[in-house]
Amino acid sequence: MQKSDRIAAVFFLALSLFICQQSTVIGVGGLHRPGPGLMSFGAGMGIGVLALTVLVLSFFSKTGPGESEMGICWKEVTRSGSQRIY
Repeated sequence: MQKSDRIAAVFFLALSLFICQQSTVIGVGGLHRPGPGLMSFGAGMGIGVLALTVLVLSFFSKTGPGESEMGICWKEVTRSGSQRIY
């Protein structure tokens, strides 16, 4: 993965920490007596897990710019997709 993936992952990790922190200020509650911040806390945790996964995978991936782990060249996919729109 590219450096831009790492930057995006760090941004979303920071965003998830902010969401979780603000959710605890609102009041998370519990599973049996949920508070108003429980849903946003869960969403923040989900974003954090996904961002952490992307961040970890970006250090272990050996792909070049513009292609994924499966060998898909996304520049070609977007080029052909944009040609179909016009």
